[in-house]
This record gives sequence, C-alpha cells and structure tokens, in this order.
Amino acid sequence: MAYVEHLNPIEEGEKYIKELQAMGVDTIISYFDGCSGCIPGLTQDYYIFWDSGKKWHLKKINQYTEFQEITGYSPPINFIRNNFKNIESEKLKNNHGELSHYPFDDIRIILNEIDIEYSVSASVYFQNELAKRIILIDKIRSDILNVLPSMWVGINYKKEKRKKDSA
Repeated sequence: MAYVEHLNPIEEGEKYIKELQAMGVDTIISYFDGCSGCIPGLTQDYYIFWDSGKKWHLKKINQYTEFQEITGYSPPINFIRNNFKNIESEKLKNNHGELSHYPFDDIRIILNEIDIEYSVSASVYFQNELAKRIILIDKIRSDILNVLPSMWVGINYKKEKRKKDSA
C-alpha cells in the first residue's frame, strides 16, 4: 500500500526562491497564508511570484505537490513600488496578545538587493486594515484568487511505499 509523502510548503518555497536567485532573478514576492496551532500536518499553500524580465510567473506549492508555474499573473508590483518605504518600515499596532491558535499571513518581498519579510496575525490584521502592509496582503490574495483552480497542474506528487511489518 502506498501513501502520500507530505511536503513542507514553506521549506520547498524557500528552496525554490534560492534557485530563482541563483539564476539571477532579483524580483520575487512570496505569500503564505498559515495557521498557528492547527492540526499537525495541516498546512496551507505557498505562492511565489517572480519577474523573468519579460513576464511575471506564479508558482504554488502545497503539502502534496509543487504546481507548474503559470505565466502572466503578477503581484501588485506597482502598489509595492509606490509604497515601498511604508511597506519596508511600517509598524503595525498590536493591542491584543496572541492566542495559541490563530491564522497569519507571511509576506516576503525581494527587490534587487532588498529583502523584506513580515508576518501578520489575524488580530494585528484587523487592527491595521488601512496600513500599506495589510493592503498589500489583500491585493496579493486578490491576485491569487483570480487564478482559476483548473489552471493549477501538480507536477510532482510524492509517494512512498509502506514497508511491510517484519514479523
């Protein structure tokens, strides 16, 4: 009997980003919608946008597979460029402590030599709805939701055979 080997979307996404950087790609935006305290093994999708110089590309990685890249879908790059200083330095309010279980968004922006990473929990998100960092999250989510589910094609579902019990 075979079972599916689960991937860690964050680890696989970070590996893919390093591969892109090794190929000279210097404009990369990644997005992960996660949850802290969820059921072990339950993970969300990791998305990576990158600019090849001619076109934007989008890749999705989840716990089961890496998907073929889709060309022509771009992140809100004009918003990022127009609000870069705010996104880079903006401080978000957090008047509430974190619970042991909460959703969060992770964003990573690589533009040339600048690398910005930030994470926003649900409570921080709702306290800062007009902040540029929060607006960027909404814009990225919107761009991702414009991709039809049928466009995602898995390319490397991993399976391993279960070892027989030695008795």
